[in-house]
Amino acid sequence: MLIIKSIKSIIKDIVTIYSNIMFKTQLYLPNSANEMLDKLAKKIGSSKSELVRKAVDEFLQKYDKTKLKEAYGIWDGYEIDLRGMRDDWKR
Repeated sequence: MLIIKSIKSIIKDIVTIYSNIMFKTQLYLPNSANEMLDKLAKKIGSSKSELVRKAVDEFLQKYDKTKLKEAYGIWDGYEIDLRGMRDDWKR
């Protein structure tokens, strides 16, 4: 059963690699992170590589600068009455 999960994980990685243009990279992880990735990968039947790819993808989506650029100018043409706001604060 364990061998079958490993084979499925390897095949999934191969399909992912060949269905997308990917580049191989090397990174160094602390022992604790490596052990946690090993445990999680075994628990959910995935590979460490897939977990790292998903984590990087989520991180990049969260900090995607284009989303900030899209929001630029949304207040254009909106008038704010600062004097009136200050008067309200004094009350």
